Amino acid sequence: MTEGRTALIIPAAGSGQRMQSEVPKPYLRLGGMAVLEHTMRAFCHLESLVQVIIPTKKEYVKEAEHMLRRSFPSRSVLAMEGGIERQNSIQKALGALLDDVDWVIIHDAVRPFIQKEDIARCIEDAKREGAAIVAVPVKDTIKQVEQNGFIRSTP
Repeated sequence: MTEGRTALIIPAAGSGQRMQSEVPKPYLRLGGMAVLEHTMRAFCHLESLVQVIIPTKKEYVKEAEHMLRRSFPSRSVLAMEGGIERQNSIQKALGALLDDVDWVIIHDAVRPFIQKEDIARCIEDAKREGAAIVAVPVKDTIKQVEQNGFIRSTP
């Protein structure tokens, strides 16, 4: 297993339309701190982490940069304007990686409760298999409905 140098990309450019909030979800306060900052801090313990990139909305770049510097004072950090879609933001961030990065972690800005054990297990799996994701069982009941509103199935 190769240790390698790791970069972390946390896409935070979403609009949060479903929440009907003027403030995007990553910047909402939770326990006195932005959700995004809680998410960042879940990765502070990674010794192999050399770079952290936050693609975000243009008007939040400076705020994200301040959070990055507080959370990762001794690492290379970059807050940048994200893309129109999540994949565009990730593509832009991948283009800004340091040349000597071996591994990339991509984690959603509004998932601050990821556990250290899950991060470690995912990294181990990625190093063994070439790629990995963290997935958890669905906790809510999901209904697939037809156009008329009738329930078609419950996966």
